[in-house]
Amino acid sequence: MKEKGGKSMENFKINLTERNKEHLALAALGFSNEEIGKYLFSSKGTVKKTLAVIFAKLKVKDRTSAVSKSWEQDILNREYIKEIIAKYSIKQPVDE
Repeated sequence: MKEKGGKSMENFKINLTERNKEHLALAALGFSNEEIGKYLFSSKGTVKKTLAVIFAKLKVKDRTSAVSKSWEQDILNREYIKEIIAKYSIKQPVDE
């Protein structure tokens, strides 16, 4: 697949830091900015700014689009989410 200027889309890599990925993973798990801040020892404002940077890097406008694109681009995957759950001792809901 080619984009304008003849650049290959396959070679395009979105450059997120590990900390960006942690923010995104916690957002994917459904946590609010305040909750993400508690896990990452950041203020709600810092989380909001970090998510805005992530949105810009992913070229999306909202959290849902960012999470969706990150799954499509394999930035987030099941194994990484499991690592985050373990790293931050997140209690998973029990299936009934």
